[in-house]
Amino acid sequence: MKKKTRKEEQPAESPRERNGVVRMMSLDQLAGVCREPIVVRLLSNGKVVEVEAFRLTVDQEEERLAIMRKYTAPMITKGPDGRPLAKPEYDPQNPEFLEKVEKQMRLARAVAAYRACPCLQVPEPLSHEQIQRRLEEHLTDGVLNGIYQVLLTQDISLAERANFTTAPDLSGS
Repeated sequence: MKKKTRKEEQPAESPRERNGVVRMMSLDQLAGVCREPIVVRLLSNGKVVEVEAFRLTVDQEEERLAIMRKYTAPMITKGPDGRPLAKPEYDPQNPEFLEKVEKQMRLARAVAAYRACPCLQVPEPLSHEQIQRRLEEHLTDGVLNGIYQVLLTQDISLAERANFTTAPDLSGS
């Protein structure tokens, strides 16, 4: 007689809720949480405006990060006295570099908002620069920043666990 494994004994369960905490019982259930819409609430002229957005996929997040990583700070090879440095250093305060980084951050913000918000999308494919131009022509910096900040902060995070602490065992046993 074949011994039943734990998996065979238990049929697929639906998520269980207890005290406001939902326990996911499968990868599909957890993936469903990732696909749930995020509501972005913005205040405009005293009115609350809601925009539906979705969490960025892994590929979309990588696209955003690649845009932001395009430039690296230039190297300083000579000291203030003109002599070569023993070890070259990055110059993250270089004005040209800072200007390029700011442009890339604005581009990344626009692309992320476009990918996450169906109401901002158009049927035809657009380049990153076309996305940025389209959104910046129609939306304010405040609206784009609001959407972007919600996207960055609305990722799934660890919930606090009440009465749970860890400490090293100091008993010596």
